[in-house]
Amino acid sequence: MAAPLEVNTLDLSGTYVMNKTLSDDPDEILRLQGISWIKRKLIASITITLYVKHYKDDEGIEHIDITQIGTGGFGGNREERILTWQVRSVDDPVFGPVVGKSRRIMVEDIEDNWHKEGWLPDTAEQGNIESLSESDTPKTGTTWIADQIWGFAEINGERRYTRRVHFTGPGGEDIKAVLTYDYNPVPVLNRSYRLANNGLTLALEPALLRWTRSFSSKWLLAGLVAAYIISFAFLTRSQYYLIPASSWAGCTSTYWLANDGCGLDGQTCGPFDNSSLNFRCPAQCHSVILANPRTIGNIQVVGVPLVVGGGDEDHTYRGDSFVCSAAVHAGLFKDSTGGCGSLELVGNFTNFLSLTAHGLTSAPFPTVFPLSLRYGSTSPFSHCSDLRNYALAFNIIVTALLFLLLMPRPIFLYWSLVCIGFWHVSLFSQPQDYPPALDVAFQGFLPTLFVAYAFWRLAFRFTLPAFSQAPLERSVWYLAAFWPGVLLNIVTEKMPIDRLVASDIDGNKGALTAVIILVVIVFVIVINQIRVIRKTGWLPHYLAWYIAGGLVALVLSQLPGLQLRLHHYIFAMVMIPGTGFPTRLSAIYQSFLLGMFLNGIAAFGFDSILQTAADLRRDAAQGSALPSFITNSTTYNMSLPLSNQSIFWNAIPDSKDGWDGFALLVDDVERYTGTALNFSLAALQEGIPHFFRLAFQSEGTSGDFTRAATLWPNGTWVDPLPGKWSCSLCWSPKAAHRGGLSPPAALRHEKSAKHKEKVREHESWNPQPGIDAWINGIGNDYDLCGARASERMQHVDQLKDLIPFWREQIEAAERGETLRYEEFLDALARKTEEKERDEPVWNVPMPDWALEPMDGSDVPASPSDGEAFTFVEKIANMNRVSAERKKGLHNFYKIPTGEKLERIQELINVLRTTQMA
Repeated sequence: MAAPLEVNTLDLSGTYVMNKTLSDDPDEILRLQGISWIKRKLIASITITLYVKHYKDDEGIEHIDITQIGTGGFGGNREERILTWQVRSVDDPVFGPVVGKSRRIMVEDIEDNWHKEGWLPDTAEQGNIESLSESDTPKTGTTWIADQIWGFAEINGERRYTRRVHFTGPGGEDIKAVLTYDYNPVPVLNRSYRLANNGLTLALEPALLRWTRSFSSKWLLAGLVAAYIISFAFLTRSQYYLIPASSWAGCTSTYWLANDGCGLDGQTCGPFDNSSLNFRCPAQCHSVILANPRTIGNIQVVGVPLVVGGGDEDHTYRGDSFVCSAAVHAGLFKDSTGGCGSLELVGNFTNFLSLTAHGLTSAPFPTVFPLSLRYGSTSPFSHCSDLRNYALAFNIIVTALLFLLLMPRPIFLYWSLVCIGFWHVSLFSQPQDYPPALDVAFQGFLPTLFVAYAFWRLAFRFTLPAFSQAPLERSVWYLAAFWPGVLLNIVTEKMPIDRLVASDIDGNKGALTAVIILVVIVFVIVINQIRVIRKTGWLPHYLAWYIAGGLVALVLSQLPGLQLRLHHYIFAMVMIPGTGFPTRLSAIYQSFLLGMFLNGIAAFGFDSILQTAADLRRDAAQGSALPSFITNSTTYNMSLPLSNQSIFWNAIPDSKDGWDGFALLVDDVERYTGTALNFSLAALQEGIPHFFRLAFQSEGTSGDFTRAATLWPNGTWVDPLPGKWSCSLCWSPKAAHRGGLSPPAALRHEKSAKHKEKVREHESWNPQPGIDAWINGIGNDYDLCGARASERMQHVDQLKDLIPFWREQIEAAERGETLRYEEFLDALARKTEEKERDEPVWNVPMPDWALEPMDGSDVPASPSDGEAFTFVEKIANMNRVSAERKKGLHNFYKIPTGEKLERIQELINVLRTTQMA
């Protein structure tokens, strides 16, 4: 490959491959230097590569370090030239003891006229490099002299690195040879290939260069630049500025804020009805999801766009739904194109139904909410389709024209990529706002240019020019990697990784596996680059700087109250300097990393490398103390009408000195703030469920809210779940109290080999495959063994706590989501009676600790026998069951726990199958 103009005698750094076709045969010179026949034949059969490092020391003296490596790692010699024309002695591994000296010399000062021939003007202007070497005769017993002049000459119409060697042998032999080198890498499409006895020579790159030579005019380039700027400006105008800025809705735009964000009774989010809006949404809002759990009634939504309701005939959505995602869910337009629509605020609405439509599933909310939305398909706007795909195609075509047709100097190509990539992200693929704030974009553009200049100096100027004579190959390596980096948000959309933060990785399914795969890929890339850098002799230099940077990062990570954050733009900044070598892989790496850098800066700005815990938390729970309700499933008096009911909670403990009040959410709306310890339910609507969440407050600012306590229409009170799961089989009580698992993590644990082995070990429970042992909440004071001891002493069946996954299904039946609760009791009774008829389970021998005191009629002895009796009586009385059915339920609770688990699991499977049918 021809050498680019950026590589000259002022800086020879780079990789050069000896072109034996264009070079004179050096065999006779090697023979006269004492090289054996075998070694000469070996040298003739391999490809010689020079790794050149040209630099100045602190005193301004030029050094040229050259490592010669043959194909297959054949070790050549290493030259360390100092351009001071001072004699130095070295013991060369190929030629033995040698003395030599080097200098920079102008063409007119060269004595040998043959040495003056053929040099290009830039070499004549900057000076050649002269290297004079001769054998150390007293040590070798032979005498030879090799006078070399290095520079750049035109060989076969191409600019190539050349050495003109004037050799004098031991017997006065006078040999002149020209050695010609290709600037690595050699184009793939310029190589000769041999298949069997047939040869194939590709010359596509030179053909393209000849064909496009007429397009290399600077005026044509200037015209393209002007046309591009004007066209891109009109494209941006059509995308954003033909619609009023106030009508734009972002992907997270909503009319209601989370928790108490709208204030008491939602006053700051009004008006609640008689209001309409014409709006426009961008494309790709489906990928904008809730990164942290959002509580909707008594469920939590995470990892999806927030859409609540829409399943009724009028497609009514709760007011905190993402406007654009809900519009896609309602079918107003496609997510891939965005679009326009209108919406109407209709105020109070009850029972938001779940619906799966257009790739989205909305969350249900079975009670009343003060703000709701309904969509209309008509809109006065005419420019509604998102143009980001057209802008992407336009920018790809422009960059392809630059790389393949106009082919300006490499530095112009580089700055074109920087500018086009930055503004594509800022204005189309990932703008920070809708419409984009141009002042914010320009605020980040200037520092981006400074960093990009550092990239050019450290890496791109050594790699991009190396492909100047291979435009096809250069286009593939750079553009095919650059645009995926620019569109990193789309490329990584399906990856279960949002941020490289321990909490995010632990909470997302598959995130750890993805991180491991990424680490392995990066490790392989780094090892390969280390191999390349080692060959050039720059490895100590790079290692020193990377180690220094690592130590600085280590110090920063220890600063109190701050956490080290490796944003993806910082990762790109760290890695790009290691790609400054003329190899194809380096070209791919640096172009992808440049796109990644531009994506991070244009989309998010220069985020700090150090962030506080609050910065990382975003809208997640703070981890603050949680208040507790006094009202619970035992103390709530369902016999009183709702108008006479109140709920109560505990006072602020003395240890919680920072809190001075409470905030209460009723049906996800803040209904009370203050210091009282109760709240009247008289104003609540009867006949629908209600959800209560409580938080401490400090000077009007709320801490974390509890999970929802639920009051169902039939008077059933369900206590709030602590929100974490612990496994009573695999964890000791102490370990369980130290922390818990999220529901997805709990499900993954239940399927693990460790958990299944623990299930098999507890044979006394007679477990069946699939039985779990989850304790919903860290607050429970018992594990599996504790439960057994409790049953032995108190005859208390802890079944309803040991299988909360199934309990939730029973509660779902109670709410009417699966089937009516009475039907569940009927099925349960029938199942018990069938078991009594088919299998005399009452006569199966049971462990002594599982037996309950019985009287002669086979019924529990008295209501005082334990919690199991009270629990059954409460359920039976609440549902007004018959005496026969109540007896069946009592009998069911006397069955050993393992048998109960088997029956409930089988029953729920039957109910699910029936419901699906």
